[in-house]
This record gives sequence, structure tokens and C-alpha cells, in this order.
Amino acid sequence: MIEYFKNLSNRAKIIWSLSVVGVFAIGVTTVILLSPKPNAEADFKLKESTGVVTTTEPSSTTESSEKPASYYNDTHARAVEKLEKPTEEISGEEKAKVKAGIERAIAGLKKNPENVGSVQGGYSPTTNDMVQVMHQALEAEYEVKIDTLTTTKSNYENIYQFAVDMVRKKDNNSVTVAGSYSEELNQIQFSILVGDIQIQN
Repeated sequence: MIEYFKNLSNRAKIIWSLSVVGVFAIGVTTVILLSPKPNAEADFKLKESTGVVTTTEPSSTTESSEKPASYYNDTHARAVEKLEKPTEEISGEEKAKVKAGIERAIAGLKKNPENVGSVQGGYSPTTNDMVQVMHQALEAEYEVKIDTLTTTKSNYENIYQFAVDMVRKKDNNSVTVAGSYSEELNQIQFSILVGDIQIQN
């Protein structure tokens, strides 16, 4: 190979050298372009979460002794506090969509006694355990009081979160259910229930 290179004319040597450099440059460029970009992957993961956003768990530093006793009796305030963006409320058309989604999901729960999520019922992202809790509340005669609905933004686009009271007319006992609504899927995810369901004898 070395002898072959020595026997080449100066012009051939230049052309050969430029070819080698060109191939090397193309190889480096290809490696750079094909390398994974961390930011792009992070963006994809955010979009991938559509429809399955859950309410956040309270941190270990919350609920300090400074809170008044009335706070612990206010299930609605406690439920709102667990949402991802509790201070960023939404209204208008967006809130109307969440309201319609909740009403559809409650109607679906009443029609379907099985403790599993249902696409047709409008609550497919809800876990089986939470479906069972919602059935227990409805069987104990708790009904959603839609005028107590609080709706907020979430950490994800086209996902809204909510907290709404369920009240039993007989004794005015109430609990609060919180969760998320996917505008893209038109599905409700009931995530948590704050308060104690009083089972009637």
C-alpha cells in the first residue's frame, strides 16, 4: 500500500488524500446525526403520558400542625391540594368538557357493575380498585354535586384535573373525588377519594 502511494503522481496523491478526508468527514457527520438527543426523548415521554396522568401524592412535609382543625374536615380543599397545579384553575369550554366527562363516567359506573375500567362508560383509565371505591360510594347513595366542581391545569397538554364532591342527601355526608380528564381520549380517570364513605345499615 505504501509503495503504491509512493508511485502515484502528485495530483493523484492529492485526490486520494481528499477522498480519505471526505469519507472520514461523512462518517463523523453520520455518527453525530444518528446520536440520540436527550431533549427530544424527554419531549416524547411527556406526550406519551396523554390520558394516564394521576393526581400527585402529598409530600412528606405537608399537613403541618399549623393548619386549622377545619382543614381536616374540608375534603374538597384537601383533594384540590393533591392536584398537580391546584392554583391554576380553568373555566369556560375546558371546564364544560370536564363536567360532561364526569357526568358520562358516573352514568357509565351506574350501568356497569363490574369493577374494571370501561371505554364505553368513559372511565377506562381508572384503576380497578378505584372503580370499586366509586361503586361503593354510589351504592351508599352518594351522588356527584357538580356545582362543587373545581378544574385545574395539569403538567400535561390536553389533560385537566378536577375535584368534585359526592354528597348523600339523607344526612348531607360528603366525600370528594379527584382525578383527571383526557381531552384527546374523552375519558375520566378517577384517582383518589378523600373522606370516609359511611355505609348505611
